[in-house]
Amino acid sequence: MLTCVICEDNEIHRNKINDYLKSVLSELHTAYEIIEFECGEQLLNAYPNHVDIIFLDIKMKELSGMETAQKIRTFDTETEIIFITGLTEFMQQGYEVSARRYLTKPIQYEIFTQQVKPCIEAIIKRKEQYIWVKSLQATYKVRVDNILYAETYGRQVNVYTTQQIYPTYMSLSLIEKALKGEHFFRCQKSCLINLNYVEGITKDSVFIKDKEIPVSRLKMQTLKKELAKIIGE
Repeated sequence: MLTCVICEDNEIHRNKINDYLKSVLSELHTAYEIIEFECGEQLLNAYPNHVDIIFLDIKMKELSGMETAQKIRTFDTETEIIFITGLTEFMQQGYEVSARRYLTKPIQYEIFTQQVKPCIEAIIKRKEQYIWVKSLQATYKVRVDNILYAETYGRQVNVYTTQQIYPTYMSLSLIEKALKGEHFFRCQKSCLINLNYVEGITKDSVFIKDKEIPVSRLKMQTLKKELAKIIGE
């Protein structure tokens, strides 16, 4: 089930996005739920338990879309945000809240499909990606997009996810091989990070969920290039 949110104060635009979105989702043959909100305050007050993608109008009467996105990012760093705007001046701010795309008004169906379909396909793919982690007492099926980072701890490796920690005697190299091509980066000898969860970067470290993780000096330039690729996507 894909949960999509439309937050737009103009009913005509809201209905148009709803119709376009239903068409794209039907074409992809995926189960979905579309929830509509008329303003940012309404969205924040009744935020669904899980959201995969939000279509967020930037220019709303009281709480702007950018302000709404900033508040969302304090408790939900996973959902994809697509801004709806008639202005380009907000695009730089959009990167600060990890917005992947912009739809400019008036929204045309062909442009909507070009921008939104690849994004939804990527979400569906992430939901289907798993690795098996052999823990100390059992073997677990772990969703790839829930993995924050994996870190060597003594003789074992701890796999940190959005829900829990999986201690394992699998090598970090084996885990890295299983996650190849899924936006994971070996930032140092003892740590593998999910670039999708990087919330901040300094000259020698990154932040993931308030955890500061050191980055090898030799790896920092490559790390920045890989992050830039994700932003570009």
